[in-house]
Amino acid sequence: MALIYGYSPVKDAVHRMRYGTDRVSYQGRYYLNPTVRTFTELPVNGEIVPTGEKVIGLPVFDTESGMQFQKERNIVPTLLILKQSEDKFLVYSLSGGP
Repeated sequence: MALIYGYSPVKDAVHRMRYGTDRVSYQGRYYLNPTVRTFTELPVNGEIVPTGEKVIGLPVFDTESGMQFQKERNIVPTLLILKQSEDKFLVYSLSGGP
């Protein structure tokens, strides 16, 4: 695992043990304040697909166009979508700036 400035896997694990999953890390950035949404309530344009990654043990989902856009520009998504069950998703918002 590469070290990313300001990110510590140990610090992240301690936070999760103490406070739960109000904050998660993904691609070296923090995402906050999840909301539970059904598939039809997701704030995305297009079909979502699994990215092959997991956060807090849950699969990450995104749109194919969103993944391509992020890859081309070397950026992270502003929303992190985790599949909790068949029709329940946790949607986190990106914290902070660049």
